[in-house]
Amino acid sequence: MLKARDVDGLTMQIYRYIVRNSGCGSEDVERALGVPSLIVEDRLDRLQLAGLLAVGMSGDIRILPTGPDVMFERLRAGVEFEYAQRKQELTELHDRFSRLFGESLAAADDAHPVPMDVLSTTEAGYVHILNLARSARREVLHMWTGLHGSLGSWQEIVDVHASVMRRGVDVRMICPSHIAAAVRPITTMPIRAVAAPPLEMHIFDRRVSIIDDDRAVFFIVRGQVLVHVMHAFFENWWAMSQNVEGFSEQEPNLPSNEDRTLLHLLGAGVKDEKIARRMGLSVRTVRRKIASLMDSLEATSRFEAGVVAARRGWV
Repeated sequence: MLKARDVDGLTMQIYRYIVRNSGCGSEDVERALGVPSLIVEDRLDRLQLAGLLAVGMSGDIRILPTGPDVMFERLRAGVEFEYAQRKQELTELHDRFSRLFGESLAAADDAHPVPMDVLSTTEAGYVHILNLARSARREVLHMWTGLHGSLGSWQEIVDVHASVMRRGVDVRMICPSHIAAAVRPITTMPIRAVAAPPLEMHIFDRRVSIIDDDRAVFFIVRGQVLVHVMHAFFENWWAMSQNVEGFSEQEPNLPSNEDRTLLHLLGAGVKDEKIARRMGLSVRTVRRKIASLMDSLEATSRFEAGVVAARRGWV
């Protein structure tokens, strides 16, 4: 088992010394065993990758228990921490939007009208949504609740957005799982699912948005500040939502052994410079490969890339 983890005799000798001298630093290991610093760093990286110990920022060494539960616990703690941060951000954004929305209504008069219009029927709302999608130039973001059904069929919505995406427009959708299951087989649109989206909203080129208030009343919002707050609200929900994989007749691209090694090292918290030495690559090449992995995993951060890779069974 230890050989499979790339832990050789010298590595175990270093590990045994650390066990007997808990709290020691890498320099202590170098002096006690007479091993050059670069070799010690390499062996510490291997032990860290194997989940046998953790190396602090200041070079201190802390012993960890062995077993797959270690990696799971780290992942769980990281996910919970990020979730708590996102939840706090969403609460603040929701409060800010509600305050700005109320202030806009309260301050409205003939000289300063509210920067929004109202559509009072479901049909009018969805017609306007599709028309704005057709005319979008850069970005279309949807958060569907599915409470009022849809105009026509999902196929019509998919066809409209397929045409939009062919023009290079970024289109993304957040929706309940049952809608994702119905739409995913017929579109290449990036989709993420949540149990219950907090509201139905649609954002076009960050300049105009449409909100459904759950009573089939649609507000068309054009105020720049309001739209930007809604955009941030969407992006936070996007980061917290579950990616819905598309269906393809082709075999999905699987990671190479080099990619898997890189993902393991990233998951162990090894820095780019040490990864480069370990894999015999330049730091620039390592960072380029990390960026490529993040792109293929549709991740916006290294942490998210690790979570997605774990879900796919890549690590």
